[in-house]
Amino acid sequence: ERLPPVAPPAPEPRPRRETARVVLRSGATWRPLALALLAVLLLVAGGVHLFVVPLEVLAVWRKPATLAIATEPAGATAKLDGAALAAPTPTEVTVRRDRYDHLLEVAAPGYRPARRTIRYDGAVALATTVRLEKEAPSLEPLPAKAAAPVPAAERAPVRGAVAPTEAAPPAAKAAPNKAGKAGAHAGKPAARKRAAKKR
Repeated sequence: ERLPPVAPPAPEPRPRRETARVVLRSGATWRPLALALLAVLLLVAGGVHLFVVPLEVLAVWRKPATLAIATEPAGATAKLDGAALAAPTPTEVTVRRDRYDHLLEVAAPGYRPARRTIRYDGAVALATTVRLEKEAPSLEPLPAKAAAPVPAAERAPVRGAVAPTEAAPPAAKAAPNKAGKAGAHAGKPAARKRAAKKR
């Protein structure tokens, strides 16, 4: 009548799963170093480009450069570091690049000479233009003319000196005439007295 209890079936054991983490470190070690090196190179190149020489000039640094020289007005003679250029401006000359200052002297007749300091490390194409200023007209003193001699009559009399008389004054000329007339009048009464005595 009474059945014995039946035990429930035991659960089956679950299969155990094992996971393994694999870390690949072969490529991860050089990437940060490469990025850091690239950043340093970019900083150095930027500093050289801004403060030393532009990178495009640095690329052609060893090649000879052509310097074009022009003036306003054209036709002036030019000297570069004391050496005269063969042709008048506008002209071109081949130079070697360096980081020194070079002196350019330009002169033209009727204009003031000009000087300019140039460098070969600023641009790939080297060119400079110099504007000359006209010279101010020079005012030279005129030669002094010899003074005309002053006539003797216009000279100021000197104290103690006797001025020469060129002609007698009119009064002196008239004096002898008056004396002669007086003598003639004086002689007439004497002649009258003589005539009266004879009568």
